[in-house]
Amino acid sequence: MTARNTEPVAHLSSTPLAELMQSVTPSAVVDRRQYQDPIKCDEGTVWFDEYSMSDGTRYRELTGIPSNQTTDISVDIGTPWLTCEEGHNLRTLLRCMSVGMPGRLVGPPRIWVEGSNPVDSIKQSIKASRKISLAQEAYHFLTILDAHDKETTFKYSFEPDQSVYYGESFDAMCGFGVVAMSPLFGRTVHVAELVDPCLADETTIPELVSLSNVPKVLSEVKTLGALGLSVLLESRRRHYHRTLDLSLEYLIPALATWRPLSSGEAGKMAGAMAFDAAVAVTFYNRSVANQEDRYRKKLKNHRNVEYFEGEGGHLGLAMRESLFAPIGRLMVAQRQLQATGELDLSEIWQAQGLAA
Repeated sequence: MTARNTEPVAHLSSTPLAELMQSVTPSAVVDRRQYQDPIKCDEGTVWFDEYSMSDGTRYRELTGIPSNQTTDISVDIGTPWLTCEEGHNLRTLLRCMSVGMPGRLVGPPRIWVEGSNPVDSIKQSIKASRKISLAQEAYHFLTILDAHDKETTFKYSFEPDQSVYYGESFDAMCGFGVVAMSPLFGRTVHVAELVDPCLADETTIPELVSLSNVPKVLSEVKTLGALGLSVLLESRRRHYHRTLDLSLEYLIPALATWRPLSSGEAGKMAGAMAFDAAVAVTFYNRSVANQEDRYRKKLKNHRNVEYFEGEGGHLGLAMRESLFAPIGRLMVAQRQLQATGELDLSEIWQAQGLAA
């Protein structure tokens, strides 16, 4: 059996992490409110809270407690770009709950500034959304988890300051920052599943749709068609349209996120992780934007990073079966932590995926 490699390394990641933190503005949770009544379902119970930050940004957070809970360590889940908390992402939370894992899902930033009239409100909200960065999003994610851990009025509890992480696309990119910054919060992210992170370096739209990328662009169109067909034909996806939120408080910051998303910030956060961080990275083999080769170069000294291949374009991560392998690995990690408090990464990386 191969245990997690924690031997000292010749150089430390403190300098990249220190540089990363220079781009973060300290912010704290100033309010929490329940914005929707809890729902009970076959998988368990889901609570709906909204957190307000001192910089004016708000986040909706869903907590899922399984009917048959097998661990006290939560799966902390981010959301892909241009998606909200429900639909696709609620499905991810429910899938974790269905195998006994509690979870917390933190949605995208919501920003709305009241102005003197509706047009002024939009202008002020656009201006406020310019502050969004991937590092700030990772920082807010951890700040919300920290506040959640310390809350004493919940009807449930988790093992404080410990978690495993699951993120797709945009929040796979932010996941590098979550893993890198977590020690600063006294938090241990035991293992992270990052699915098709994109744009390791600064990238423009013309570069994405260049001639060399045309086959991948066509693959994305094919994947989108397959996804649309599955949504139409599967009754279990009848609520999938809720993945999108058309409110201005969501759309304005969502559109503003393209700038930091394409800035190369994700690649810098990847390099800021501790060299012994346990991270599984899945790259889709016909994804137009994942820049796998560049991420591999940036992570070459991170000895506990393992790579997996997904079939199809980037939007393949939205297919139902895309969850099977990552959740299978997280289940093994949770079982190991529950039994011994230690990880055997070789067993985790070889774990079988979930059955349909």
